[in-house]
Amino acid sequence: MFYINNYIPYSSSQSQRLIDQANKRLNTGLKINSASENAAGLAVSNRLTSKINELKIKLDGIDHSLSKYSTKSNALTTTDGILRQIKDLINQSNSTTDSGVKSSIQTQINNLLKSVNDIGNNTTFEGEKLFTEGVLTFDKSSGSTGGVVGIPSSQELKLDKNLTIEMDYFLDENTTEFAMHLLNSWGDSGTSTANFVLYLFGTDNGSNPSKAGTIQLYGNADGTFQKTSGSTKLNTGQWYHIAIEYDYQKGGQLYVDGDAVGARVGSGLLKTNDDELYLYSPEASMDNVRIYNRSLTQSEINNNMNGQVTNNGLVGEWLFDDPSTSSTFKDTSGNNNDAVKYSMTGSTSQLTDFLKITNLNAQDPNALKNIERAISLNSNEQVKVQKDMDVLNTESSYWNKNLKNYQTAYSRIMTDDEAKTSSLLAQEQLKQQHYSEILQRQKTQSQTLYSILFG
Repeated sequence: MFYINNYIPYSSSQSQRLIDQANKRLNTGLKINSASENAAGLAVSNRLTSKINELKIKLDGIDHSLSKYSTKSNALTTTDGILRQIKDLINQSNSTTDSGVKSSIQTQINNLLKSVNDIGNNTTFEGEKLFTEGVLTFDKSSGSTGGVVGIPSSQELKLDKNLTIEMDYFLDENTTEFAMHLLNSWGDSGTSTANFVLYLFGTDNGSNPSKAGTIQLYGNADGTFQKTSGSTKLNTGQWYHIAIEYDYQKGGQLYVDGDAVGARVGSGLLKTNDDELYLYSPEASMDNVRIYNRSLTQSEINNNMNGQVTNNGLVGEWLFDDPSTSSTFKDTSGNNNDAVKYSMTGSTSQLTDFLKITNLNAQDPNALKNIERAISLNSNEQVKVQKDMDVLNTESSYWNKNLKNYQTAYSRIMTDDEAKTSSLLAQEQLKQQHYSEILQRQKTQSQTLYSILFG
């Protein structure tokens, strides 16, 4: 061991090692650059680095989802503005008797409806369409029946006392048959075992044209197959919200677009069976089919119509938003009563179908009510999107806090104190300089002594 000024211990190799280590820390900014310096510390830092990278990937995914939801939210905001323009135009149409003005207003409405559909068709995120809501569409192209959807029998769907059935329904054209069974549980012996049947009557091959488009619920109540709701006639080319609420003690009440139609009809316990429940209606579309095991109030029916759906008593719900390649329609009530497609594929729909304003006509008495419903449905969708964004923002905040903690722990172990290292480097370099000077003096002194002794 060499001593500088007789009291500073000095090792040339150790000093050089400290200088090399200091230079490396200053170059990399890291306190530990190899296992030989601190094996345990390096192992901990590697685990922290792995966790930090994992959290960064998670947060990137959350940011990606937030951007996607933000894109859809902006589209819904734009749609809301268009729908309110349409509402103003309907009010203008209602305030004039000038047929030319009414025609001009309807043209403007049609153009705005096209704009709504353009939003639905063109709103994408990284190539993914963000509006993919579907409807169940029956047509003659899939066979003479237009296809059938079967819902397997289950205990939840065997309803003998109280029930509510609701759906959104769009009739393209009237059937020429006597009647269609839109939603039915027939059993294996027809009317004698039928639970309930939602009829849509046709022209009966022209013999009863006035009956075409009439909808009414029948059921086997107290052993008699009878009418269990009032009836109403539907026009072709527009969406309706249809609901039938049945109470075995009071009978059934029909609601169309939230309004009660006719008086209560029938009463008594309904007969149940083990047959499938079928959906069937050529040249028509259905959406948002729901079945409840209780009688909903008119207020609840209106809320459902406007997108504020109650889950109390819900035993089956089919929204038809499934991929076209799926062989089933998922029961979104949570009761696993998935519907099976028979000879049909279903279809996706336009945004105006989701908002139930396809072919909206300002002169329709229900036009204002329909556009107000569309505004409500769009608003509810905005609320859902915002809720999803709020959840993601909460997750992002939580994981960002975790990331910061891990980064702080990593910094304590790995991040070098540049000022401290620079000071250490300066000290070692100064020692090295003093050592070199002493060696040089010793060399000079040795040469002088040699000269004196042997000169």
